[in-house]
Amino acid sequence: MIREMRVDDWDDMTRIYKQSVEKGDVTFTTECPSYEEWDEGHIKECRFVYETDGRVVGYTAMRRNLKCPHCGKKSFCKRKLD
Repeated sequence: MIREMRVDDWDDMTRIYKQSVEKGDVTFTTECPSYEEWDEGHIKECRFVYETDGRVVGYTAMRRNLKCPHCGKKSFCKRKLD
């Protein structure tokens, strides 16, 4: 089920984000930001999680005013558990 993200989803999102960092295929960062840092950089109306059996297994969010230098589109991040 897709639903709007809540602050209490952050622990699950952190687990998923750390998995992406370890794989090195989704982000250039080397560590997970704090919720406050992440919150500041993402549009509140564009944050969703995918939940299965009451557990967040993926999420997507749109970053604030970061545009791709090649195409000019807003940056769109998505993460999922493997």
